Amino acid sequence: MTLLGEDQPESLDEAAARLEKTKKIAVGLLDAMAHGDKAEFDRLLSPKATWWVIGYGEFDRATLLHPLTRTLDRATQRRHAVLG
Repeated sequence: MTLLGEDQPESLDEAAARLEKTKKIAVGLLDAMAHGDKAEFDRLLSPKATWWVIGYGEFDRATLLHPLTRTLDRATQRRHAVLG
């Protein structure tokens, strides 16, 4: 597998390690949202992050964080479940 912008393909072990790291970050973001932990969400979210929402399109990091923090402030109950 070759990553965008890279000339050398990564090994299967490297690809598996990158996938596990990505999964941990994704679960960490969901956990931070579920616990209303805005600081942790901010820490985990890449400066280059974008978020696509059906009906609204793509948001950059700053545009995402503003409404998300307002939603977390208003939410009295939060939960998530990762299946699979």
